Amino acid sequence: MVALPPLGKQGEPIWPSLQGVGGNDDSEKETLALGPVRREYQHGRFARLSWRSHNWVRAVTVICYALWQIAGKLVAKMPPSERQNKGELMTRILLLGLDPETVDFSDPALPPGMTAEKVRAGIAVALKQFTDRGWESDVGFIRPDETAGPAVERQLRSTNYDCVVVGGGVRLPPRNLALFEVVINAIRKAAPGAAIAFNTRPDDSADAAARWVAAGSQAV
Repeated sequence: MVALPPLGKQGEPIWPSLQGVGGNDDSEKETLALGPVRREYQHGRFARLSWRSHNWVRAVTVICYALWQIAGKLVAKMPPSERQNKGELMTRILLLGLDPETVDFSDPALPPGMTAEKVRAGIAVALKQFTDRGWESDVGFIRPDETAGPAVERQLRSTNYDCVVVGGGVRLPPRNLALFEVVINAIRKAAPGAAIAFNTRPDDSADAAARWVAAGSQAV
């Protein structure tokens, strides 16, 4: 709590001492924060104010200055992600891939040793990496059939995405070429402003998105 200075007598200057209102250099803060008030007083523009009005001005000035300092310190201590949640737009990523249960992991085009469990574990790593970078993220699973295109469009129209990371299971196997084309065209149709990135495995999705999120920031 900030202690208000004692009320002065009629005719005293209306600018208060700022002792106890943050920092040690009161005279410097007085000059910076209350200089305009001091000048107004010296030029006689408060001459018509009563003694009581002077003290009200003094009290309100000290309170406003104290609140301004407290607010500044709170904002400075707030993590970037929390500041963004208070109103600033956050980068949002969509990680788009095949439902792991529909993937043929025996396909030689896919990294050896991959399983549905490893894919899900890699996705969990990717989501954590997105969060660590201050991004929001969603995962969209599709099936390798005629529902893929509509599912992609529906997901992209549900919110605004800055980047769509397409999983390797969609683009690496040659037999998925037609599916890959459907996915790319659905992205262009439903989210023409979103960047498109490709991962090689689920746990490098954040790096893939960063290549295009960074490029978009520089372009702006």
